[in-house]
Amino acid sequence: MKKFLLCTIALSITVNIFANMASPILPGTLSGTVFTSDYVDILKEDLRIQINPNTHRALINVSYHIRSDSAGKQIPLLFHAINYDGNFQLSVDGVPVKILPIPEDYLLMPGRPMDGFAGTFIQDSESIIPSVKIFWEKDIEKTYSLTELQYVEVDWTEGEHLITVSYEAEPWIDRSDWVRVYNYRYSLSPAKYWRSFGTLNVEISVKDFKALIETNLGEPQSGDWDNGMVWTFDTLPTDAILITIIPNISRVASTFISIGTDGIFYIASFFLFVLHVCLIYRERKTNLQKRISKMVWIGALLFPLLAIIALNYSYSFIDNIIGTHASRFHGYYFLSVILYPIIVPFYGLFMWLLDFVIKHHLKNRKQPI
Repeated sequence: MKKFLLCTIALSITVNIFANMASPILPGTLSGTVFTSDYVDILKEDLRIQINPNTHRALINVSYHIRSDSAGKQIPLLFHAINYDGNFQLSVDGVPVKILPIPEDYLLMPGRPMDGFAGTFIQDSESIIPSVKIFWEKDIEKTYSLTELQYVEVDWTEGEHLITVSYEAEPWIDRSDWVRVYNYRYSLSPAKYWRSFGTLNVEISVKDFKALIETNLGEPQSGDWDNGMVWTFDTLPTDAILITIIPNISRVASTFISIGTDGIFYIASFFLFVLHVCLIYRERKTNLQKRISKMVWIGALLFPLLAIIALNYSYSFIDNIIGTHASRFHGYYFLSVILYPIIVPFYGLFMWLLDFVIKHHLKNRKQPI
């Protein structure tokens, strides 16, 4: 019995090990605010994030109210504008402007046209191409070569202008637990390099989405999730805005998650064991002379296999109850079948001893007093 229990525990542990063979994180979009030239003041940034409950994509709309000290053809802004889902659109004073990758000769050219961003650049001694740093979480940063950024070139007048940006962002998806957790990241860290910081207005809406929604922005000043939660800041509140959405699931799904696949395996094993004992007992009642009950070996081969099948099926069973937001990330749990030939002999030996006990018990009951 002890050896059988040890094998059962080993089985459940092995399945858990198989389930951790790949990364549970599906990367999404890393979006953020702009780098500005040192002749531009940001008077106000309006950021609106609308999360679609069906596609889980986030529609990002940003408006920059700026003031320029000079006129003419210039490069006022740099963008980290990659890995977006949907068209990245930008307009200056209502006129669409094409977004372009930074040519390498712009970076190597002395003087114009990139001098206005000199205070933003990091010059690595091993590379002639400068780079910039962007924070995506607190104390978590990544360095990007300027060749990974994009720019806009505009011909405008001195004074105030409105720049608008829109695009769709994919969520980061954490599948490390039964239910998917959706994360959205918007970096504010480039604003550290702005010549001035005016007002930041943030509005986040998640319409008709039944979920737990968390941000690192603190309590909003007004609004609701359907129509938009609103925050207003006059200083940089954080390096990056993080939005986390944990979908609600049914009470039935929560119950089965609490039971878990190991629990389902143990329950199935218990009922199969009881059924096996009943079949052996039933056969022994009609045949006490046979040396070994045929049900011992039939059950020893069949019931451990049925328990392993129940274990393997339990993953998709719980996922189907959870529904759309199930992580469905469980690794190679089907490899648990490799323990079948190890369990069978121990289980068979235990049931053979139990059959022996049952046979002698029934014999003693039939003997006259």
